[in-house]
Amino acid sequence: MAPIDDVETYCENRTWKTRRRHSTQPLAAGGGKERQVTQGATVAIWYGVDHTITTPDGTTAETQLLPLPCLPHLPPRLGSIFIPSVTNYSTPRCAKA
Repeated sequence: MAPIDDVETYCENRTWKTRRRHSTQPLAAGGGKERQVTQGATVAIWYGVDHTITTPDGTTAETQLLPLPCLPHLPPRLGSIFIPSVTNYSTPRCAKA
């Protein structure tokens, strides 16, 4: 199974979108920049990859190096990604080692 690319949040035709880097298909679109940045960060945490925010002119505004998730109940599914409503998402506490 190939590793997942980093996640990118970008603006295209005045619509903010989130996608895997180097992909033409967005994972999510609309709802404004803040919503897409939040969703992009959530997906990046799930997969343990970086999240890059690109400005409308194509330059990199920010790269977020996010922590690895503690979500054993959410295994990666590379075929299709389900992005729940971020407002209903809560991260369970990790057990202490």
